[in-house]
Amino acid sequence: MALAVLVVGASWLAVANHVGIRSATTSFLIVDLLGAVSFGAVGLLIVAHRPRERLAWLLVLVAVGCALTAATAQYAWYGTVTRPGALPSVTAAAWLASWSWVVGYAAFLVGVPLLFPTGRLPDCRWRPVAALAAFATVLLIVGAAFAPGVNHDMPGVANPYAASGASGSALTWVAHVGTLLLLATVIAGLASVRSRWRAATGRERAQLRWMVVAAAALVVGEALSTVTMIVMTGTVDTTVEAVAETALVPLVAVAVGLAVWRHRLYDIDVWLNRALVYGVLSVAVLGCYAGVVGYFAAALHIHGRGPALVATAVVAVAFHRVRDWVQRGISRLLYGRRDEPYVVLTTLARRLHAAPAADALAVVADTVRQALRLPYAEAALTGAAPVAAGTPAPIVARVPLTFGQEVVGELRVSGRLPGEPLTLADERVLTDYASQAGIAASASQLAAQLDLARHRLVAAREEERRRLARDLHDGLGPQLASYTLSLDAARALLETTPAKAADLLIDLRDQVQCAVDELRRIARDLRPAALDGQGLAAAITDHLTRMQTPTLDIALELPETLPPMSAATEVAAYRVITEAVTNTVRHANARRCQVRMTIDNPAALVVEVTDNGRGIPANAPRGVGHVSMRERVDELGGSLAIASDTGGTSITARLPLSVPA
Repeated sequence: MALAVLVVGASWLAVANHVGIRSATTSFLIVDLLGAVSFGAVGLLIVAHRPRERLAWLLVLVAVGCALTAATAQYAWYGTVTRPGALPSVTAAAWLASWSWVVGYAAFLVGVPLLFPTGRLPDCRWRPVAALAAFATVLLIVGAAFAPGVNHDMPGVANPYAASGASGSALTWVAHVGTLLLLATVIAGLASVRSRWRAATGRERAQLRWMVVAAAALVVGEALSTVTMIVMTGTVDTTVEAVAETALVPLVAVAVGLAVWRHRLYDIDVWLNRALVYGVLSVAVLGCYAGVVGYFAAALHIHGRGPALVATAVVAVAFHRVRDWVQRGISRLLYGRRDEPYVVLTTLARRLHAAPAADALAVVADTVRQALRLPYAEAALTGAAPVAAGTPAPIVARVPLTFGQEVVGELRVSGRLPGEPLTLADERVLTDYASQAGIAASASQLAAQLDLARHRLVAAREEERRRLARDLHDGLGPQLASYTLSLDAARALLETTPAKAADLLIDLRDQVQCAVDELRRIARDLRPAALDGQGLAAAITDHLTRMQTPTLDIALELPETLPPMSAATEVAAYRVITEAVTNTVRHANARRCQVRMTIDNPAALVVEVTDNGRGIPANAPRGVGHVSMRERVDELGGSLAIASDTGGTSITARLPLSVPA
């Protein structure tokens, strides 16, 4: 409020003093007012949210220095020239105006380059520069406050407290020395920006870029205007210099504001959002009010309070809805649909419904990227390559994709700018989004597993066909062909030497028996013969009886009756039990092995094999038997769990009783 009073008061007094545009420019009144407004807006915005930021208070100091200089100069001019004697303390105001500008300019030219963007010096080497800048500022203030001369903001008004004689001359030299020292620290401050730029990376470099652009524009603009004046007129016109500063000085404040806004330097997203909302809203309200009043006055020739009342009513009715529209528009511009999580989830559901299951991860990544206005996002299943959307950028957040209690994948996103972290609001939306996207990720995982199982099944079937064809071609085929030759030889010997023919037939009978045994082996490899002849329970009982040893006691626990089950389930259960017990006999060094079959929820067969052996070493590779058991169970859509420690091993397989054809 104090800053606003100074700015408004300086503007009103300038109008009362009949200060023209040229005079306001040459006296740097416009520069002071623009500096007060621009630096004040940015500094106070940061202070309101982060009151301990030194850079923010430095910006406020720049604004106060500019505003105080403009206000006291116009106050003194009004009480001295426009209406002499009309205001009190005019002499003190004139004296204050003669040196208060030093504070704002020193903070602007030295303090801002030294402290931006972190609010701290780059390192301890720059402390002497800061101390020298403070010393130069004091010298310049003392010289400007007491040296004889005329205030540049009040032409024709002498310094009321100026020293005379030798003291005045000495103070003038003090002012010159302070100016030179301050100029040296300005150069050092720019050097600090260069030093910080070379060491900066990521976000800090992006923030410094705004400052460098604004400072370069200021220096180049001042230099070009000065050189142009010298070339064209041979002199330096303060009017042109003032116009250049009027246009360029606020650029530094704008650069700081853009760095804060664009790079979230001080986490003031909410404040900036509100400032934009109410700024746009204020313009809309004023425009609506002026439009209604102007329409009544120009088109209908109605004047007085009536149009104002109508305009007020229109504004009051439209205010709330317009505010909502503006709020949504600015939030979407800055953060996407972060404040509309229901819309984000609805969009995800609609896109997933229209996309194939194989593209689910791509939809998940692209939807969150668009919804939060992020440059890059990727989704990945556990142990699989990620599916990306957008332009690659550094990852700043990772959220697990879960289905139930199982983590099926991970969602990774970048910041809106390189290295920029997400806000708490972004993280909340991302967490809610991931909880729903986990369902799609699980479906994608199941589709991938189904596709893999299909490929394995096809490969296993073809491999089995190849083995069967090899056994028949290389084994039974040549044997049967040799039998034909043996029969022909026996027939030829039958008439001449019946005894030899009889011996040959006996030998042929033994070969045929070997062929029958081979055929039975092939059939047994396709499906255990015991299952067809005895059934699952009897086949397992018979096999475990043969596996008994003097040092291993194998116990079998079966339900009274087994329900009907598919042939595939019978084979899988038989193979899991025989493989598990075989591993126990060979490797476990156990004294007891328990085999149990139970029926769970009348739709599943549960097979458990436990032993009290030495367990499976933690670093032991998975053997062929374990891989075979898992593949058999996975083919049927069941589950296999293997638990092992020094107290023994437990293998539990859950198999569906029926398998769809």
